[in-house]
Amino acid sequence: MEIMKQKKQPTEDLQWFRLDNAAKLFPAVSDTQNSNVFRLSFELYEPVERELLQQALDRTLEGFPSFRVRLRRGLFWYFLEHNPDQAKVHRDRLPPCTYFKEIKNKGFLFRVTYFKNRINLDLFHVLADGTGALQLIRTLVYNYLLLSHAGELSESYPPSGCEAPPLSRAEDSFSKYYDKSKKSTPFEKKAYHITGTKLMPGDIKIITGEMPVAQVLALAKQSGVTLTAYLSALVISAIYHENMPARQRKHPIKINIPVNLRNHFPSITSRNFFSCIDASFDFSQGEPPFEELLHAVNKQLKEQLNREDLSERINYQVATERNVAIRFIPLFLKNIGLRIAYNKGEVVYSAALSNLGRIQMPEYLMPYLRGATLVMSPSKHQAVKIGVSSFGDTLSVTFSASIAQPDIARHFFRSLAGQGVEITLTTNEVKPR
Repeated sequence: MEIMKQKKQPTEDLQWFRLDNAAKLFPAVSDTQNSNVFRLSFELYEPVERELLQQALDRTLEGFPSFRVRLRRGLFWYFLEHNPDQAKVHRDRLPPCTYFKEIKNKGFLFRVTYFKNRINLDLFHVLADGTGALQLIRTLVYNYLLLSHAGELSESYPPSGCEAPPLSRAEDSFSKYYDKSKKSTPFEKKAYHITGTKLMPGDIKIITGEMPVAQVLALAKQSGVTLTAYLSALVISAIYHENMPARQRKHPIKINIPVNLRNHFPSITSRNFFSCIDASFDFSQGEPPFEELLHAVNKQLKEQLNREDLSERINYQVATERNVAIRFIPLFLKNIGLRIAYNKGEVVYSAALSNLGRIQMPEYLMPYLRGATLVMSPSKHQAVKIGVSSFGDTLSVTFSASIAQPDIARHFFRSLAGQGVEITLTTNEVKPR
């Protein structure tokens, strides 16, 4: 049985990386209250052994050079430099999605931690999006199980999509698919912002609901909509009922939804390669029947999910970065501009929902794995974010919030339970300011 390793590439190709288009924003705008860190977790049926997890991480990182880096400041842009240190595994003691400058991590922009039977990957968005991070943690869990069950497993093929050459994983797909002849300038209306009692900086209220994926898919299919549209409409409805005062109904409730561009443009990169679409509804004329809201959301998502529109979004983002007047502005001035641009982008959304879809592992490893979850970090203007994934027969929906009130998540899960969905809830304990 062979632990998954990758062929080594010439070292001169792997010593430093430009930040991809999406990553350029995050160093300038991230802080304790807006960490831009997300967490992926796998839950096993047995306690995790630290020494074996460390061995698995060492072997895994051989095939992921774009993760073995530290962030450096250049004159005009940040860049990523090869980090020769060993990334250490730690027991999970910090809140999920903790800002990286708040901890000592030898410069690494990710953390692998464990607690009881859970393996966590906390990752700064500079390195990768959810799909890229999944490639890393799926390979890590694969290598860990091969080590911890070396005498039992007769098969050893790796998770699908995790065998790409390291240099292909490090590709900047934004630049690859940039077409300067096509771009548009988006304009967005300011959205309603969720309010509540703020938690201590860095703390996150987490509520996870686990349910049979077949039951929720059946509800979406019954209405003729996608799963993402169904869940987004439920979130919009929950915000309206639990958090939106009548005087604020002049603002739409708008959900930011990241899209995996690999589904539309061939790419095997482990770095960022995503864009965002949105689902919104204007309640200024009152509350419609849920089916009307649902079909409006489904129509919006369908209209935005086409290659031409997504290509225009890529082109707009990359064209801004490549503008000569912007390229040669010193980094300290760029950071000011990036913060202004980021805040303008943030205020047009009420919340975010990221659906990673089905997380797949080789069938022979499934008896050792109970589940997988995604936790997103809330931000200044998006106090609630929702991470969605399915693993095996289970759909996991995790609300992460910077406010103490659980009303939006509670309304969401009660709505599903009212439709006959069987839900198991877990939450954490946090204190308000």
